[in-house]
Amino acid sequence: MLVGTSPERATIAALHPQNPQTLNAAGAVTGSVHSSLGVWLLEAGALPAADGRLVFTAEQGDGLGRPGRLQVELTVKAGHAARVRVGGSAVTVLTGTLRSDG
Repeated sequence: MLVGTSPERATIAALHPQNPQTLNAAGAVTGSVHSSLGVWLLEAGALPAADGRLVFTAEQGDGLGRPGRLQVELTVKAGHAARVRVGGSAVTVLTGTLRSDG
């Protein structure tokens, strides 16, 4: 669920409940979600591009007590996203090894 946008601060707050019955079960911040969301917001006219670029900070995970912030940048050509970049800092919370027997 998209909570809100603010073109003045170019900030987006997104909430992705794991259980639709409770809104405080938000998921952690994810780049794949916000790259798609950036393209959708551009195409919907919710966030305008300036000089061929749309840049915003995505916020997610506050409800988990693990606030995440991502910088999302779209390169815009002829009114459409030509390139999407997502970046930010990360903290490792789990490590592991995958093994394939095939």
